[in-house]
Order: sequence, then structure tokens, then C-alpha cells
Amino acid sequence: MAFWPRFTVEGDQNLHSALQNLVSKKSKKDSQLMTNHNPKLLESKIAEVKRLLKERIQLHINDPRRTDYGEKLTEVIGSDLITAKAILNAIDQDELFWVSEVFEDISAKLQSRSFVLFLMELDEKYPEIHMEGEIKYAKLVIGWKDS
Repeated sequence: MAFWPRFTVEGDQNLHSALQNLVSKKSKKDSQLMTNHNPKLLESKIAEVKRLLKERIQLHINDPRRTDYGEKLTEVIGSDLITAKAILNAIDQDELFWVSEVFEDISAKLQSRSFVLFLMELDEKYPEIHMEGEIKYAKLVIGWKDS
């Protein structure tokens, strides 16, 4: 099992749990990559995602700035696979609902079958969000072929 240093995030214990879950589920290579990540940087990315979502939620449905927020969220979350999974594990169900708007864009950026499989796991965990459509497009953008 990979070692991940203990740390706390004020007001958000989900981060530590999310990282521990990722380390326990991933391959040795992924676990090694995780231990090389800077926890403070990850903490700041999660805080940035939460801030962007809070601002995004306040926008009117026809506000053209929605696109800007989608691009910013994609940039932060889609920086790499391990970070994307850690962030999505650390946010709550309502935040995940809003992030699901950009699953296709994140998938296009990461080009990772593992990311799409992870989205499918989140869909099973939170069926009330109904992310099937977003996951369908995340699959299409990477050329996923259903058998």
C-alpha cells in the first residue's frame, strides 16, 4: 500500500478520504504518482473548483459567462487524471452535479478511459444526479466503443 502523509483541510475532511480511497484503489504506478503530488496544491485546486462553482451557480442560465466558467473548471480539474479523480471525490453531490456539465470537456482533455470508468463509478454512487448523458458524451469524445 502506498504511503500518503496525513494532513487536514479545514472544513473539508472529504479531501483526505478521497485521497486515501484513490491510493487504495489504484495501481502501484498510480499510487506512486499520487504520493508525488503536492497536497497543498491539490487543496488549493479543490478550493478553486469550489469557488468557481459557487460563482457559476449564481449565473443566469442565459449568461454567456457560463462558458468561461466551464473552461476554467475544465482547466483546473483536467490538469491530470489523478488530480481530476481526487477533486471529483472531494466535492459534494451538488457540486458534482454542476461539474458534470464539463465531463465531456475534461474527458477530451485527459483522453483517458480510466477517467470515464471513474465517472461511471460516480454515477453509481450518485444515481439521483442522472449523469448518464454527460458520461455518454465523455465516452464519445475519446472514441469509446460500447460492446
